[in-house]
Amino acid sequence: MKIVMMVTADYAAVEPQTGKINIIGVFRNINTSRFPTTHPRMYLVIVVAGEMNESPNPHRMSVNMLDEDGKVMASLESAFELPSGTPGISPQHRAVIELNGLVFPDAGDYVFEVNIDGGLDVASTVVQVAKRTG
Repeated sequence: MKIVMMVTADYAAVEPQTGKINIIGVFRNINTSRFPTTHPRMYLVIVVAGEMNESPNPHRMSVNMLDEDGKVMASLESAFELPSGTPGISPQHRAVIELNGLVFPDAGDYVFEVNIDGGLDVASTVVQVAKRTG
């Protein structure tokens, strides 16, 4: 199992009928006039691909937001099952996580780190928070 996509965005949703992910406003930077700052809402989109013969049994996904010193600023865990595979197509789980009111105490790089089933394969994406100039 591997993470094949991970982005932060202004909005995201999975269409129930088709399973398509709609993503609006992908970003990696937040500019603010003061610290600490609270970002009202963002979405973390994660797509996990399983192997063709992967068990649909419950899997665990953990997500941590870390500051530049590696301190965990926010954390969540959830369970998911892979859908039944289609011949020739690996099964995928699409997670859209709404994050409201995240507080960024200082400027810097904040890492969203994702781990599946406590394994060694970890994926991450960075959001850079900076003081607005001008």
